[in-house]
Amino acid sequence: MTKTVDEYNVLIKLKQEQVEELLSEKRKLRNLENEYENIIHRTTHLNNQLIERYYDSQLFISIEQNNTLFHSQQRLLMEELYNQQNDIEKDIRRLNEDIEDIERERYLASQTDHERR
Repeated sequence: MTKTVDEYNVLIKLKQEQVEELLSEKRKLRNLENEYENIIHRTTHLNNQLIERYYDSQLFISIEQNNTLFHSQQRLLMEELYNQQNDIEKDIRRLNEDIEDIERERYLASQTDHERR
């Protein structure tokens, strides 16, 4: 193999490592999202219990406001998590396209090298 083909192989390996890092980051985000969804569920359950318990008291309005604020912030955070995942997926697609381009260039370089022999 020529030096050029070896250089292409190194580039491909580096891109593949970047893809693996992004996939790992994506898995971590998914785990974080799952944990957060569990927290949301438990917090919603607790808020509902508090609302039922203090329905006739002065605390009811505060609990309702707190609940509304919680859900508003929860939506913002979930949206941010989804956006991060989408960004990672775009980066992975871009890297895979780069790998395909490099593989084509490597193939052409190896064909050119083979024809010279």
